[in-house]
Amino acid sequence: PIASSTATANSDAGTVAITLTGGSDNNYTINNNNGTLTINKATLTATADDKSRIYGEANPTFTITYSGFKGTDSVNDLDTEPIASSTATANSDAGTYDITLTGSSDNNYTIVEVKGALTVSSISAEVSTNIVTNIAGLSATFNGELTSTGGEPTVKRGFVYSSSNALPTVSDSKIETGVGSGVYSSNVSTLISETKYYVRAYAINSKGTTYGLVKEFATIDITPPTKPVITSISDYTCSGNTNITADKTLVVYGTAEANSIVTVLLNLSPIGNVLVNSGGEWTFDYTSVSLTDGYYSLTSISTDAAQNSSLASDEFNFTISTLDTDKDSNPDFCDTDDDNDGIPDTEDNSPLIPNPGQEDSDGDGIPDVEEDCDNDGIINYYDTDSSGCSTIISLKKSYGFSPNGDGINDGWSIESIDLYPNNVVSVYNRSGKLVFKEKGYKNTWTGVSNQINGGKKLPVGPYLFIIDLGDGSKPTRGWLYINY
Repeated sequence: PIASSTATANSDAGTVAITLTGGSDNNYTINNNNGTLTINKATLTATADDKSRIYGEANPTFTITYSGFKGTDSVNDLDTEPIASSTATANSDAGTYDITLTGSSDNNYTIVEVKGALTVSSISAEVSTNIVTNIAGLSATFNGELTSTGGEPTVKRGFVYSSSNALPTVSDSKIETGVGSGVYSSNVSTLISETKYYVRAYAINSKGTTYGLVKEFATIDITPPTKPVITSISDYTCSGNTNITADKTLVVYGTAEANSIVTVLLNLSPIGNVLVNSGGEWTFDYTSVSLTDGYYSLTSISTDAAQNSSLASDEFNFTISTLDTDKDSNPDFCDTDDDNDGIPDTEDNSPLIPNPGQEDSDGDGIPDVEEDCDNDGIINYYDTDSSGCSTIISLKKSYGFSPNGDGINDGWSIESIDLYPNNVVSVYNRSGKLVFKEKGYKNTWTGVSNQINGGKKLPVGPYLFIIDLGDGSKPTRGWLYINY
């Protein structure tokens, strides 16, 4: 018999009958029993192809290589093709990831799935520089964001800054702030006030150093201005005298930091502000106010554009005095003869009260014009009620003087006579002849007769005097002795 089967090389896996046909023999009766042809599945190896990409990109299209197809079979003949996939995403860090095959099946093939490898390569990190905040005189807060690590989780990050390099690098001042992506900041407290700085964020990975854009900022001025100086006031009245003036309306001059604002204080109270010019000079006009006589102290404080204030200037002290005793339009502190009595103030025993005779009848060092003969608390010169002073004159009945030119008791002085401007003083010799007479006597007689033998000194001896005060009171009589 002949064994045969309908199976071919392309028959599917399974069982096919093996049949016997055509057998014969004279000696045997042949019984043909059919057999079974078992067709097993062929082994097909599906291998995921290795792929690569850079960090941040989408995965490439995965492909599969097959080994073991029979005859004209191809992938299109498989019942279910395997699917290639990976757990890696665009944001997965650099490294190697499996490409796995799943889901394949076929009646004719036993499919062996072999995984491939996806290699993700890193790139340069990406970083941005944000606005600088909390800017002060010596400090500021730098802000940045690491937007991409480039696929490396341990990227170093920080800031670089400089006051001279407009594109600072890690070779300039540098601040490290750790690792990792996201927003980060750093407060810097070692800056210099009133200084322009350039800052940018940086990041470092295996691909090198990358920088964000440069941000510029300037620290605040915290340096107080130098204290101002008050150099002068407008008018001192007397040349060379800087301590006293008769000018009651002031113009104040000084120096200070250029373009600052000066506050002027009078006796510690602010009276106004003035802008300092570019040359550092200022002038404050206070002529709208008329000050009273007195002692004054000027000070000033300077404030710059950043509102920093200086220490107060040294005091500029002065006195306003408009006193003009003799009304000659020359104030007393400038006048060499304040009372205009012809006696210089440096020699006058009462420089503010006219007394050309410099009388001090009782020799007590107090000039007669400053005596208070009636003890009412008002000195004689200003006393309008001097009735009690006549007693001093009326009670004194004898006088003596020696007009010999020695400067001692050279004239006849009648205490308080100046209080009676209408007085009449008469002197008689022992023969009863009038030898001296004067209306409004001012203690100036030195023994020279103005009656008989006019212009000659009277001889030594006693003389009768009569003092009529001219106020209606009884005249006073007494004796006067002249000796040389």
